[in-house]
Amino acid sequence: ISIISGIIFGIILFFTADLISLNIFHNAKLVIYFKSFGILIPFLLVLNIFLQILRAFERTKSFSFLQNILQNALKLIFLLLFIFLGFNTENSIILSIMLTTFILLITAYALSWRMAPLLFTNSMLKESQKSKIRKSLISYSWPIIFSGIIGTIFYLTDSFTLGYFKGAETVGFYNAA
Repeated sequence: ISIISGIIFGIILFFTADLISLNIFHNAKLVIYFKSFGILIPFLLVLNIFLQILRAFERTKSFSFLQNILQNALKLIFLLLFIFLGFNTENSIILSIMLTTFILLITAYALSWRMAPLLFTNSMLKESQKSKIRKSLISYSWPIIFSGIIGTIFYLTDSFTLGYFKGAETVGFYNAA
């Protein structure tokens, strides 16, 4: 469900990037960012699944290192590297985030596979048992999905509001601070 919805929303974001950046944020420079993040959405969702596998198996050191330390360190290192190599600011930012995402995705996959190899193999359950478990998980997960969406909206409301009223530069300073 995450991968399918991620692909759908990624495609929607990619093709509505002009509309969003010009009509909502009144900034044509944001088009390339929205298109890039539209491409990244499915990969970020898969990365999040692998990170949550680490959390579920109580590998909090691995999860925290990847999420809080390695991700930010790689973004900064790649950003500085691309700027040093002569890329413009927009391309440096986008490339650093994309490269970091792919490195984290591969690393989180490898750690998840090593910690919980049974999750990556076919189970011995019958199709009727799988269907029953799938229905149970979906009925249990719907409230959690909506809670996550509302939490994300609350988390990002300040950035969106600043972007709408003040512009992208103010949001950049606000998020850096």
